[in-house]
Amino acid sequence: MNNIKRGKLNDHLLKLKKRYFDVLRDNKKSPNELCNYIKSKFDVKDISKDDNFLLGEKQRIKSNCLFSYKNKEKSLKKEDMILNSYIILRNFKSEKYYSYMEKIDWPIYVVVEMNTGYVESNCEILNDELYLYLGISQFDISNNTPDLALYLMILDEINDFKNI
Repeated sequence: MNNIKRGKLNDHLLKLKKRYFDVLRDNKKSPNELCNYIKSKFDVKDISKDDNFLLGEKQRIKSNCLFSYKNKEKSLKKEDMILNSYIILRNFKSEKYYSYMEKIDWPIYVVVEMNTGYVESNCEILNDELYLYLGISQFDISNNTPDLALYLMILDEINDFKNI
């Protein structure tokens, strides 16, 4: 993802942009809206203030965010990052995600950095779903940003999966 620069889409991504042009629209959500979505979709344990729980993961996620394209313009330092962190409780609402991760004996977590909108989960399908929910802006569409590139790749992956 780091090799995708604003304004430059490779041939494959340009084809995807043409293929999905009719569904691309300004539907960008804020990090706060994403957190509300997570809390409405799942039963969660908010671990944002619990530094003992997932401490190593939170530090790794801060490092990932620090060097993410989402932090390029804001240039936040680790100490300025605000992480809203959740454990997705295992029940009927989350079973699809836990069954996807059946070989991993670890709770599913989601971490949202509130200044940049950087999102990370240890469940790939949930990560993709949350990224699609976050959406893209008209700026992303017009300027071929990394957000648009990732959005297109996830759309195409889901479309390929539906055609299997």
